[in-house]
Parts: sequence; C-alpha cells; structure tokens
Amino acid sequence: MIRTVSRSLREKVVASLEKVPASFVLLLSTMLSFGGIAVAWLLQRPLDAGRGGALAVALSFLFLFLNFGRSQKTFAILSEEASELEGHLATIERQARGSMEARMVKLERRVEGLVAAMRVARRIDGKSQLDQNIILAVSSVIGTLAWGFGDLIAALR
Repeated sequence: MIRTVSRSLREKVVASLEKVPASFVLLLSTMLSFGGIAVAWLLQRPLDAGRGGALAVALSFLFLFLNFGRSQKTFAILSEEASELEGHLATIERQARGSMEARMVKLERRVEGLVAAMRVARRIDGKSQLDQNIILAVSSVIGTLAWGFGDLIAALR
C-alpha cells in the first residue's frame, strides 16, 4: 500500500516537472538567490543571505533528479517497437514458406523505420537534454555562489 502511494505520488511529481521548462527553474533560482541577498541586506542580517542560494540549489537538484521522464518515454517507445520487430521476425521464421523475398522487403522497411526513429529520438532528446543540462548547471552555479558569498554582498553598506 505504501509503495503504491509513493509510486503514485512520484509519478504525479514527475509528470508535473515535465511540464516545467528548465528556463523557469533558472529564473526562479536566480530570483531566490538575489532575493535572499536583497532581503538579508534590507534586514541587515548578512549571515542569512545564503538561504536563497541554498533554496535555488535545492530546486535545481530537485528538477535535475526528478525530471527524467522524457528519456524514459523515448526508451519505452523504442523498446516497444523493437519487441514488435522481434515478434515479427519470429513470425517470419515460423512462416518460412511463401514469398520469402516479399517478407524480407517488408522486414527491411520496418528495420529501417526503427533505425530512423531511433536517430530522430536521439537527436531530439539529446538536444533538449543538453539545453536542460546547461540551464541547470547555470542555475546551480548562481545558487551556489549566492549561498557561499551572499553574506559578503549583503554586508556591504
């Protein structure tokens, strides 16, 4: 029961994160980082300036570790297609009589379609993954710098 509830909650969180663009995480992390410094400066509590940066880093890590649904979906689609292809191969082997050449042409087209789908999926997923990684790296760096050095900036008067 607990495992089912946690799996359901995890799936909901992952589904929600898939809808959040990485650029929004960057914007929110930047606002948290600089906002924490600004609040600490206004309240004259420089030691609290890193809290926004800590939240920004936590947000970046949360997004990074929980947002892997796109790659899983791509893999699931390609795996399903590959298993269908294996089933088709088994059927061809069982039905070796008849026009073997026609079946081989049909099979060749399916294999070419699978390879083309894999190339497109890798290109699309690879590009978006690279963009996401860069944005999350920048977000983490901004948060870490605010966390580590925000107190020095907030102490300036």
